[in-house]
Amino acid sequence: MKEGAQDTYGQYLEKQIAEVLRMYENEGLNTNQAFNTIGNMESITLPNPPCLRMIDSRVKDNKLHFSVYFRSWDLWAGYPSNFATFQRLKELISG
Repeated sequence: MKEGAQDTYGQYLEKQIAEVLRMYENEGLNTNQAFNTIGNMESITLPNPPCLRMIDSRVKDNKLHFSVYFRSWDLWAGYPSNFATFQRLKELISG
C-alpha cells in the first residue's frame, strides 16, 4: 500500500476477482454469488473509508450485468480512473 494511504480497492478485490473468474469458469454463469465487497469491519473507523463499496456481476440472457455502489464519489478525480478500471474488469470477466 502507498505510504500515507489508508486503503486501496486492490487490497480488497484481488482475491475476490480471482474467485469470481473461477466461479464463472468452473461453475458456470448462472450464479448470484459473484459479488465483491470493499472494506472490512475496521473501515468504518477510518477518517476516509473506501468510497467504492461493492461490485456485483451477473450473467443473464448471455449478457454481463455489472453494478457498482459508491458511498461517495468524486466525479473529477474518480470518474476517469474508476470507469477505465471497471471497463477493463468487465472485459476480463467476459473473456
